[in-house]
Amino acid sequence: MIDKIVSHKSCFGCEACYNACPKNAISFTNDLFGFKVPSVDYSKCINCGHCLTVCPFINRYIGKPNLPYVCSARIKDDLGLFESTSGGIFTAISDYVLVNKGYVCAAIYDDGFFVHHEITNTRNKRDAMRGSKYVQSSIGDCYKNIKNLLENKQKVLFVGTPCQVHGLKLYLSKKYNNLLTADIVCHGVPSPLFFSNFLSFLKNKYGDIKNVKFRSKKYGWKGNNLEIVLMNGRSLCNNKDTKKYTDLFGRGYLMRNCCFECNYSTIFRIGDFSLGDFWGIENVESILNDNKGCSVVFINTQNAKNCFNIIRQNLIVEQRNIPDVLQHNLIKPTKKPNNYGEVQKLLLTKNYWKNH
Repeated sequence: MIDKIVSHKSCFGCEACYNACPKNAISFTNDLFGFKVPSVDYSKCINCGHCLTVCPFINRYIGKPNLPYVCSARIKDDLGLFESTSGGIFTAISDYVLVNKGYVCAAIYDDGFFVHHEITNTRNKRDAMRGSKYVQSSIGDCYKNIKNLLENKQKVLFVGTPCQVHGLKLYLSKKYNNLLTADIVCHGVPSPLFFSNFLSFLKNKYGDIKNVKFRSKKYGWKGNNLEIVLMNGRSLCNNKDTKKYTDLFGRGYLMRNCCFECNYSTIFRIGDFSLGDFWGIENVESILNDNKGCSVVFINTQNAKNCFNIIRQNLIVEQRNIPDVLQHNLIKPTKKPNNYGEVQKLLLTKNYWKNH
């Protein structure tokens, strides 16, 4: 049913409908450009409509006009800070959850650098979840598994894009006090196919890849430094080839079509927390303007406030006014490039990354 109502261009790829289907009639397949879209097996479908009730495209998010508490912040732990994209707030929040015997669900690479969400209650796996990943993550069965944990009175932290957080909330259909959510301030989600093809190009040119670090701090926090660590120990950071991906990402060519009409681009957020980089820190008075990383943190709910009051002792915090932290993706979605469709078709050609 869902595939007849929500077009491929409109689908967020959150996989809430897959998790909700009581007959396992919905699977997700890749479209031509590698974006996940739903497919329905109508021999199993009973037209119950569950897929429609959990879809964040159909059930559009309308932010409640409650102004959040906003601050800039950084974790005090130097290693946690360096291994994080910005100020290490994910580490601080997830530490709190893990100490309280809870679970963390966030995006992580598998051995082939496919990005997916996973649930863990260990610090080692949580550490591997640190850092931005400029590619859409697959949710898989995480919503189902989170619900089981919540029903068993376990504390859970879920971190994802705003549409993923919304998909989870629609799937759960009721409020759980033991659930804590954090949405990321999002620019848009690139296709896993484009990312995979890009890595194949790098592997063919330079050798096997050991690690991928979007927004590496090798040369400091400020800058869009994609670092590729090779098996031979060599590091490619912000060179002419790694810049190809970050340049296209920044200009909007790699992302899903629905991202250009994102209704989560607002200061009225879907998550308990909202986390992002504090771009514009140089325009305010701050002791954190040292190129080591600083987060902007929106505390949107009482649940988040309770958590933040506990973890605050592990942070350096500076209160901010909303105008201090406004970025374009907190006001409006990324603008769709005029030649978006043309470039995406070119990205499918065999030697695109080599020839451009």
